[in-house]
Amino acid sequence: MSRQLKGALMAAGGGVCWGISGTMGQYLFTHEAMQTTWLIPIRLGLAGLILFVYWLVKDRRLLFAPWRQRSSAVMLVLYGVFGISLSQFLNFLPFSFPTRRSARSCRICRR
Repeated sequence: MSRQLKGALMAAGGGVCWGISGTMGQYLFTHEAMQTTWLIPIRLGLAGLILFVYWLVKDRRLLFAPWRQRSSAVMLVLYGVFGISLSQFLNFLPFSFPTRRSARSCRICRR
């Protein structure tokens, strides 16, 4: 498989996963009364655990390399808290507050 095809498939797969994630999040917020403040840490924690195990098996040396330098460790923590966590929280926050307008747009989509 060529690198371009592999990259295109990975990009398409990422888009599909993102779409499924939004739909599942909206279902959990509207039908199961789940809170955003509970879902996001669980979701990111599980993703982090999966990546940790993957790199632990694949190349343990690369897993711990960013933590050896203080500056890169600080940047990694800041990126995780203010980049990833905050963007995920703000991405799912609108789904947790269903309004009349969003309900109406969902009915239009079902037609």
